[in-house]
Amino acid sequence: MWRHHPGTTSDPTVAEKPTFAAGTTMAKLSSAGTIRIGTKFDQPLFGQVGLDGKPVGFDVEMGKLIAAKLGIAADKIEWSETVSANREPFIEQGKVDIVIATYTINDKRKQVVSFAGPYYEAGQALMVNKDNTSITKPEDVAGKKVCSVTGSTRPRRSWTSTRPSSCRQPLTPLALSRCATSRSKRSPRTT
Repeated sequence: MWRHHPGTTSDPTVAEKPTFAAGTTMAKLSSAGTIRIGTKFDQPLFGQVGLDGKPVGFDVEMGKLIAAKLGIAADKIEWSETVSANREPFIEQGKVDIVIATYTINDKRKQVVSFAGPYYEAGQALMVNKDNTSITKPEDVAGKKVCSVTGSTRPRRSWTSTRPSSCRQPLTPLALSRCATSRSKRSPRTT
C-alpha cells in the first residue's frame, strides 16, 4: 500500500503523453483521460472502503499504477464496487473498463474475459474451528460442508478425490457464522 510521507504524494507518477497502438483499449482509455475500475470494497488489505469513503488496498494501488501508466491521474479513476459474483458481468456490460478484485485466473473465466496477469499469487486454505480435531488433512473434508464466497473459485479438487459439498454465499459475518455452525439456509451444492 502506498504510504503518505510529508513532502511526498501517495499516488504514483502519471506518465506524460504515453502512446499505444491505435484502436487498443489502452489507447482509448489514455485518450479519454479516465478509467472505470471495479474492485472489492469489503476485502481487507486488497480493496475496501477507507474511513474517508475512498477505496484503499493492494488491488486499489495496482489500479492506480495501471492508470498512471496510461497517463491517467488517480483522481480520474471511477471506482465501482465489484463483488466476486459480478466481476465478469460488469466487464461484459461495460460498467467497468477493468476489474482488479482478488481474481483467480482459470480456464472458465478465460472464456469470458481476458487477463493481464497474474500480478499476485495466492493459494486456498481450509479454515476450521480451533477445537475441531476431526479435520487435520485434506482427505478429512470428504463429504463435509465447505463454504466459499459466491462467485469465487470452488474448493480445490486436490483436497480429496471425494469432493466436499459447499455452500455458496456472499461474504458476510452472518454467512461465515452460518457456514461455521452448519446452519446455512441455502442448500449445499455438490461441487
